[in-house]
Amino acid sequence: MTENNRDLMNLYVQAWLEGETQDLAGALADALVLHHSGNHPLAGEFRGKGAYFELLARISQAGTDVLLLEMGNLELHGDDAAITIRERFANGDDVVESNRTIVYRIDGGRIAEMWITDEDQAAVDAFFTRHPDG
Repeated sequence: MTENNRDLMNLYVQAWLEGETQDLAGALADALVLHHSGNHPLAGEFRGKGAYFELLARISQAGTDVLLLEMGNLELHGDDAAITIRERFANGDDVVESNRTIVYRIDGGRIAEMWITDEDQAAVDAFFTRHPDG
């Protein structure tokens, strides 16, 4: 199971990096639950694969650029996976960087649940409060 989960997570990460939405969608369970931490308009619980893509579109359509600065190692333990990343969010001259941890639960060969947390949650909250549509 762990090797299949590693393959799934590698597919997901590669698709995310390359913006391959079809492969990204294939890695996600239809009933995906995304828990996005924080106290801002984009925080909360998002249910369903469609809600995941709506959130990504909302961020993109509002003019917020998301740039991956660093990616840590992918860690797997049974049906759980985690990765740490450093991202930069920019909307015009307004920029914030954050170390993020994303935890995944895998079920039935698909990502069934995700938790996104930010190290500097206050800075991320402030940024997305200033840019409520992303």
